[in-house]
Amino acid sequence: MSKKFLSILVAIAFLSAVIFSAIYISDNMHHHCTGQDDCPICMEIRIAETFLATIKYTPVIIAALFCIKLMAEAFAGATHQADMQETLVTLKVLLLD
Repeated sequence: MSKKFLSILVAIAFLSAVIFSAIYISDNMHHHCTGQDDCPICMEIRIAETFLATIKYTPVIIAALFCIKLMAEAFAGATHQADMQETLVTLKVLLLD
């Protein structure tokens, strides 16, 4: 699979999880609850609320990882250029008699 297809698939899965969590919370907000702590619908609502609360940090984490990747690439490029030495071949000098 190509990276583009895989990234689109992950984005669709992520958006559908957000949408379905919000729909589940809104549909079951006024369910017939027993009032106990072990109500299965209340537990599912808490899980959906926790999921929606934790994904707000996702863009920050992605941006931080992207910055770390850019810094690592810049550092690798700087060390690679420092390792190169100027020789007659790299300068493309013709040695004709």
